[in-house]
Amino acid sequence: MGENFPNWLTKSMIKGIRSFNIDSYLLALEGWRRGLKLTWYYDTPQETDIKLIGFNSIGKIYSLESKEGKKHYFYRSRGDRVSNKAVDIASNKDETKRILINNGVNVPIGKDFNKSNSKTEIIEQSQKIGFPLAIKPTQGSLGNGVFTDVNREEDLGYAIDYIRNELEYNDVLIEKHIEGEEYRLYVVGKELVACTLKEAPNVVGNGKNSIKDLIEQKNELRKENPHLSRKLIKMNEQLKKQLGKFNYSLDTVLENNEKVYLNTVANTSVGGESTNLEMSQIPVKVKEEAIKAIASFPNLGHAGLDIIVKEDQAYVIEVNTTASFLQHIFPLKGEPINVCSKIIDYYFPETKDCLANEKIYFNYKKVSEILKDRLSQSVEITTLEAKVEPMVKRYIISGKVQGVGFREYTRREASRYQINGYVKNLKNGNVVVIAWTTNKENLLKFEKKLWKGSKKSSVEQIKELNWDKQLNVGFEIRKSKD
Repeated sequence: MGENFPNWLTKSMIKGIRSFNIDSYLLALEGWRRGLKLTWYYDTPQETDIKLIGFNSIGKIYSLESKEGKKHYFYRSRGDRVSNKAVDIASNKDETKRILINNGVNVPIGKDFNKSNSKTEIIEQSQKIGFPLAIKPTQGSLGNGVFTDVNREEDLGYAIDYIRNELEYNDVLIEKHIEGEEYRLYVVGKELVACTLKEAPNVVGNGKNSIKDLIEQKNELRKENPHLSRKLIKMNEQLKKQLGKFNYSLDTVLENNEKVYLNTVANTSVGGESTNLEMSQIPVKVKEEAIKAIASFPNLGHAGLDIIVKEDQAYVIEVNTTASFLQHIFPLKGEPINVCSKIIDYYFPETKDCLANEKIYFNYKKVSEILKDRLSQSVEITTLEAKVEPMVKRYIISGKVQGVGFREYTRREASRYQINGYVKNLKNGNVVVIAWTTNKENLLKFEKKLWKGSKKSSVEQIKELNWDKQLNVGFEIRKSKD
């Protein structure tokens, strides 16, 4: 895990980008690579009413536009072909259940409770549904406050207190717990494009290490994965309570190959694990129920779903209109699935054959910094010419080239001739320059300027080498340690 990057991405491209910003960046990158005009915004443009969720929208609002003027706006992973009404419905779990039931979609039986319902009343009504139960905040997300497989009144009371007192959610949804295989799916239009089999966080003993040690080892591996790096297994009271069911503690040493589940919830946000499945491995019932669920919502062009399968029956647990697709791109096991490609196909089908070089990328962190500092209300990324292969060179420059303004000089000349790439000092006293463009004449002029050098420099030799790694748009001075 961590080294299994998809072939259209590298670590450099997403270095320093976190959480939902990765979704925003990767979807925008896919469209931009196809030659679409990409613009990022500080505030929602007046031309769109796309609904925002969450507290920080900086670096998550953007538009893609074709040369013919066809334009769509996006927020994180969601585009404007997903209606605001669908977003509102999906954000309320009780309302989601009603619309799914009305459209013949299988869902667990349950009941919604609000702040007017006391804890005692909720427990009494929940017992009519019957144990085991699942409890969650009606408007929660990311698996926060979700309790599954609750079998005792004592545990039910604890879950209600935790949701209301610790997480400060007044409204809770109680459902019949469905024990079975859990799937996270992504549907675009009428097509199921990705399916991940989910498993609750767990550790496997080796007869030597404690459960605490095993968790720490797993967390170190998760930190290497862009999707899981901040979704670590937390050794909190909820986890300790789960271990207590087996009379275990964090200090317990498990026998060799003994497997213990640390949570009853399989969400990656709480340490869950995932395996991407091939289409032939997905149960037919899962495919059918997923497509039917998406069609139940008004103008829901694409979304993520959670489905549980028990005894050949599929139950839709949740529909997320702004779902992260990172677990499909950076799976723990299985082949990466480019969900972004399918979404861009849906919005701009005319670009399916317009893929640009997959090694080209832009610096998302710089875009975010400009917007965050309010240096501009919008940032437009230089549009690529789809299907045009760039001319790339790597130059190793030796002589008196460090401490003499050579890097600043190189950046100015690169800007003059519209050269992309970077310049960096090497530890041996040389300077390396990565330069690329689609204009051969400009590249030759830039080479001559490298030979000339800055006023205080003295260039003795330039080795010209090939470069087949990632290519950034724009030109920057990089630190030696990069």
